[in-house]
Amino acid sequence: LEVRSERNGVSRQLRRTSGLSAARNGQQQATPIPVLPPLWLLQARDSGRLLSRLGELGGNPGAISMGYDGPSDCYVIGNKNGPSIWIDQDELSVVRIQLRGGVIYRMGPQKGFAGGIVLPSWVEMESPGAPRLRLELQGAKPFEPGEATFRPDWLTAGAR
Repeated sequence: LEVRSERNGVSRQLRRTSGLSAARNGQQQATPIPVLPPLWLLQARDSGRLLSRLGELGGNPGAISMGYDGPSDCYVIGNKNGPSIWIDQDELSVVRIQLRGGVIYRMGPQKGFAGGIVLPSWVEMESPGAPRLRLELQGAKPFEPGEATFRPDWLTAGAR
């Protein structure tokens, strides 16, 4: 994720299974606000990969229960109070991703974009000690990243 603003410069975040890394104006941030959700969970092609990716985040893919998130009756895969994926029973879409440390991402209704991409229309982030943030997805398009794209040194390269 890259955010550019006249007031705050360039902020970048990179999420890998090992965690979140971030930089602002080319300087690493030790404790970033986790704006970037693990969208790669939404890209799982089948249930096996989804469960595997939840396990990579520290969730228990064998724990399945029921829960409510807003108006949605949900299947909860993982621990309700820990890393988990909440799936709307009717739409079978992810409505919530919860990570360690109380970080929660809530997903809006699914929206189609160019190239057959389907993503939530918005994502809200809640994290202890941080302001609630909402990302409105205005567009998306297929992109074939190069070898150097999103390597850890991307965070600080040319971002000043």
